[in-house]
Amino acid sequence: SSDLKYVWNFSFGANINPWKLQTKRKIQPVEVTPGQVLHHRLLFNHRGGFGTIEHTQSAPNNNNSNGPIPTLSPKIPQPNSVHGILLKLHMSDFGKLAAMEHQYIPREITVSSYDGRTISALAFITPPQYQIARTVLPSTRYIGLITRGAREMKLDESYCDWLEQIPSVEDKARGDEYYTIVSSSSSSSTM
Repeated sequence: SSDLKYVWNFSFGANINPWKLQTKRKIQPVEVTPGQVLHHRLLFNHRGGFGTIEHTQSAPNNNNSNGPIPTLSPKIPQPNSVHGILLKLHMSDFGKLAAMEHQYIPREITVSSYDGRTISALAFITPPQYQIARTVLPSTRYIGLITRGAREMKLDESYCDWLEQIPSVEDKARGDEYYTIVSSSSSSSTM
């Protein structure tokens, strides 16, 4: 069937910004619709301080536990869902996008679109070997791409308000904590 030519991608980071996706990355979605992933949270613990999402019931037992991350919510409580954009992509465009998403892996998730559909989509998630030790603040440039994209794509108003109050740091101010990977005993062994 023709559906095999396409894949749904759920974008929650810089790819929700049409300028970043279409102008800079040259990805042209066949269909674009906003949606949300329930019982998940956005956090910034990908190497370099970039975004990933995780289920709020399966968060690792570290200082982030399962709840909101206080540093990301100085004024507005962190939502218990992640809003973003569903992108219906040609398989070739999905392949191009996957090649650009360094150190992420595609994971299937269920997304509730704003127009009432339930869509199975692939989201680029940070695997444990690329998670830094703790969630950090995003860079000003990165969170700016996300917040401008969220407003332009008309994501949920309260979610946009939450994004806009997240503190940030300048790119050059990112220290070692932005690059130090959580150590794992298997990382030194060879396969």
